[in-house]
Amino acid sequence: EALRAEGSVEVKAVGVNERDCYEQANYQAQIESRRAVEICENQANHLLHCRVVASRITDHGSYITDVYGSGSFDERKSTENECRSTSVRESELNAISLCESKYRVRCQLSRSGEVTKHKTAKRRRFIIVGPKEEYQICRAQAAAQPESRYRVQCAVQVLAKPSF
Repeated sequence: EALRAEGSVEVKAVGVNERDCYEQANYQAQIESRRAVEICENQANHLLHCRVVASRITDHGSYITDVYGSGSFDERKSTENECRSTSVRESELNAISLCESKYRVRCQLSRSGEVTKHKTAKRRRFIIVGPKEEYQICRAQAAAQPESRYRVQCAVQVLAKPSF
């Protein structure tokens, strides 16, 4: 079982052109290679030491895709306006945060937050007893992309296996 251990990490990057993208991805792959080794050693129950055996390009410079974020709001004693604006703001922040963690660069909104669901519900404040109160429930979605100077995305996969 330990002999079949394998650790794999895929690193996504963006660049102004393909060459820049590959340089960024390879740089990040060097940083993340330790994680691939740790995954491999955990699978081998720390009986064997692992090392990086391969690093290969898995995405050859494709168009950058949107990263979607969502936001929600479910509160009593609030207005529909507050519900909508809070869920939209949360979805936009979430989209930017997810984009920046995925690509490791500054991101901007590519699609503003939009409420996808709104309803007013009546339910008890406490599970069994108490008066029914109005709750505003909203869901929103937004999209983000790396800054406009970045034109392509690419990915590199790092593979670690036991060394003998």
